[in-house]
Amino acid sequence: MHPIRAEKNIAPILCKVMGEAARKRGIASEDSILRAFEVAHVPTPIWFRGIERASYELDVYEGVDFVVDSDIGKLYLQVKSSNLMANEFRRKQECRKYNQYIAIVSLEGCRTDEERCLRVFHVVGKKRLKLLNHRGQVQFAKATP
Repeated sequence: MHPIRAEKNIAPILCKVMGEAARKRGIASEDSILRAFEVAHVPTPIWFRGIERASYELDVYEGVDFVVDSDIGKLYLQVKSSNLMANEFRRKQECRKYNQYIAIVSLEGCRTDEERCLRVFHVVGKKRLKLLNHRGQVQFAKATP
């Protein structure tokens, strides 16, 4: 068999196997967030009211893994297992409807449930502040003659 032909036959199989591995890693990352919020003992920010898995539609069509209930409403969270994957998601996400509301958290380097919770609070908290600042600027702009 010719080596080039063999590579062409292997490529689709390799892509399928790698895609399945990435999907399993993604599910494991999402599950680790749920577990962390169930068992970790960390102080929660005053703005945080809860977290739950996103609906199937939000997950598939908008790239949202979790919905965070906060004092300013719903904020969305995408969980990635590495910084590389988080950056790739950011690049692809620019044109989606909920882009400005999605916080992207990388779990790279997080070894404990407490670290996972704190990372989520930090990333979602930054997104919350950005939205609050944007709302303030919009209100100020409308009030100016």
